[in-house]
Order: sequence, then structure tokens, then C-alpha cells
Amino acid sequence: EKRAIYWGGFKLEMVLDAQPNKMFRTLLFALLFFGTFSYGQKGAALPNNCTSAIEVCGSEVIVSNSSGTGTQELSASNTCSSQEHNSLWLRLEIIQGGTLGFDLTPESNDIEVDYDFFLFGPKIRCDSIGQAIRCSTTNPAMANLSHNRTGMKNSEGDTSEGPGPNGNSYVKSVDVLPGEVYFLVIDRPIGNSPFQLEWTGSATQGSGAFKEGPTANKAPDLERCSISGIADFDLSAQNTSINTNSSMQISYHDSRADAIDNIDSLPNTYTSNKPLQEIFARVFNPLTKCFSISSFTLRVRGAPNIATPTPLQVCDSNANNTEIFDLNRKNIEILNGLSAASNTISFHATEAEANIRANPLPLLYNSGEIT
Repeated sequence: EKRAIYWGGFKLEMVLDAQPNKMFRTLLFALLFFGTFSYGQKGAALPNNCTSAIEVCGSEVIVSNSSGTGTQELSASNTCSSQEHNSLWLRLEIIQGGTLGFDLTPESNDIEVDYDFFLFGPKIRCDSIGQAIRCSTTNPAMANLSHNRTGMKNSEGDTSEGPGPNGNSYVKSVDVLPGEVYFLVIDRPIGNSPFQLEWTGSATQGSGAFKEGPTANKAPDLERCSISGIADFDLSAQNTSINTNSSMQISYHDSRADAIDNIDSLPNTYTSNKPLQEIFARVFNPLTKCFSISSFTLRVRGAPNIATPTPLQVCDSNANNTEIFDLNRKNIEILNGLSAASNTISFHATEAEANIRANPLPLLYNSGEIT
């Protein structure tokens, strides 16, 4: 007969050995080994084409890995004299009317980093985007600007500007109505800095300009201890904390840009070798095509380098299949020279309880209590 209790990263296996005229109960320790690194497969295509545009929902800040032109779709379709270089397409379905603008801020403030944009709409399709109704291809260095931001805002009067030294990198906001659909193309002709995009204008107030994204609650952080600095995490255990609706699709990514682009999803059992790592959860609603992002942290803490102890045996003098084990007798052997004042030892009935330090067993342990 075998039963098990757990201590830290160790499994304690209790074995009942029948011997003539007496019985022994033996506690054996076995190491638990961690798995190897594995990564998920790529998801959807990068959004550098109209047909793979990111659906903008809620007030989600947009970051992306998008690069390259995909299919060149801006030929003769704008008054700002430019085409796609490294482009990102966004689809905007308007729910609340008003003025709509945005601020695009590159992470790098190097004046040589240049972003352009083109807005098409309203009520258009990818196979007939027509002429851009707003665009800016001003080069901030050539225009002697003090910043490399761009966008649309109410205080501007022009609807197009550029190329090169012409303009100040901002054009007038657009008036939008519920039910309209726009496509916004962000293009990077010079430099390779990531960027953030934030929406502005009266349409973004209150309930917001766009469809609401699905619920993406912040899940609790996960923590594991490991001697090697490598630990396994069950990411899928976070699903119900993030969203309880079973029709939502939840995937996990190691960057916000990957989550927004829906690429490089992580496996449910994920192995981390970093002391601290932020994980991004992407909640996708297949009906509305909207998604929301939340995040939590993985922590891998260093575990004490303890020793595997020799078996702990007592004689079953009463022949009743139960005996009292003094688990403290193995402390010095387990610590293997580590300070008893700096390290606390506890024993648990299951591995799950040991991982969260729940329900420690009494140090004078009755072996008949485990079922």
C-alpha cells in the first residue's frame, strides 16, 4: 500500500511493508522534475493589410509588431503623396458619434523616427477604400519640429499635409456617426520604434466611440519556487479569474503587442526561467470580433538547495496499520547545512497544498490519517 504527502518541491511516499511478526512504515522522498521550454504557434497574420486589420474596441491602447507593406493598398488613394512602408491597419466601427482624433507617440523621441497615417471612410470595404479623408506624411526632422508625434485633433484646420517639410504632423479631427466604418493606416517610413496610440475627441467620452471589448479582469499573480530558477505554470488556471464566459476565447502571450496581434500564443503549461515575467491574457469575443487585454506576473523564487533524506521508519508495534511519525527528526538532514532559523519546513497532504502552503500536517504525524 502506498500513500503520499508533500514537502516543498518533494513528494513523500509512504509505503507499508509487511514483514513476518512486524510491520514497518517508511517515508520515502522523490524529487519532482520540471518540464522543458515550449512555445505556442503563431496566430493570425500580422495586420499590415486591410483584410487583417485590428478591430478597435473600447479604449484599448494599441501596440503592434506589424512591419512590411503586405499588399500595397495606398497607390493613388491619398493626397499626401506616399505609400505603405511598414504599415498597421485598424478597423473603426463607430458606436457613438462626435469628434474623433488620436495621438500617436513613438517610444523613441528621436526626431528621425517618422510616422505617417491615412484615414479612409465612412462606410467602406477593403476592396473599395476610395480616397483618404485625412492623412499626414510630414517628416518631423525636415519640418524642424520639436517632437515626432502625429495624429488628429480639433484645433487643426487642414485635412491633409506633407510630404517632407510641409505641415506640423497633425490634421483636423473627423466628425463620426454611429454605424460608420473607417480604416486607419499607420505607416512608418523611417525608423523602427514601437508606438502607442490613444484616442481623443468627444466621441470617446462616456460609453466611448467603439464597441465595448469583453471583460478581461486582472488575474492574481502566480508564484513558484525552484532551485534551478526554472518553473512550470498552468496559465489556463487563470481563465475563470479573467473571464467566466465560456464562449470567450482566452490566449496568453509574453508581450502586449503579441496579444494584440494574436501571434505567438503560449502553451497552457508554460515554463519560465525569469525571476519576474509579465504575461498578457487576450480575451476574444468571436461574435463581435473584439478583444481585451489584461496581465499578471509570474514569479520564480529561488528555493533552498536541500537534500533528499533517508527513509523515516517506525515499527508498527500495535499491528494496527497506524503509527506516529516525528517529522522533525528529518529537519537537519533535509536542510543539509542550511540555517534552521532562516528556513521553515512544513509538510502537506497534496502537492497543490504544498505549493500554496495550505493545511500543513502536524509534525507528530499519525500515518493512519492519510486516505
